[in-house]
Amino acid sequence: MLPASKRGKPRAEVQVDEVTGCWNYGGTLDRDGYPGMVSLPGGVRTKAHRAYFIQAGGVIPDGYHLDHLCRNRRCVNPDHMEPITPTENQERRVRGNRRNQQMIRELVTVDRLMTVEEAAESFMLPVHYIEAIIRWPQG
Repeated sequence: MLPASKRGKPRAEVQVDEVTGCWNYGGTLDRDGYPGMVSLPGGVRTKAHRAYFIQAGGVIPDGYHLDHLCRNRRCVNPDHMEPITPTENQERRVRGNRRNQQMIRELVTVDRLMTVEEAAESFMLPVHYIEAIIRWPQG
């Protein structure tokens, strides 16, 4: 996530979801449901969610993926993204699958059998990822 000082405002081609804070991209999506290609200053072409992140001051190291913490592929809100390695991205995909997300929500918020920290340790996920699962329940 970007620090508050780096966050931008959404542009016209996005619809802001007032509940989740997601900036849903209104342009074309690729076959996997991610925002399509756009041009950065200088003519560099990249996926829209990466462009929003970079334009907000975020840095994506070479070879890294952007993880949508909100689990919403259409979201281009830079505050909902985190650069991670491809390996971490795959591991999060497996550990944070929808069934596990529902279980985490129930254990932490409904049944209150675990704290966020305990869920993070148990599911081997970062605390901020557990917090995102709870914050964005549509995942």
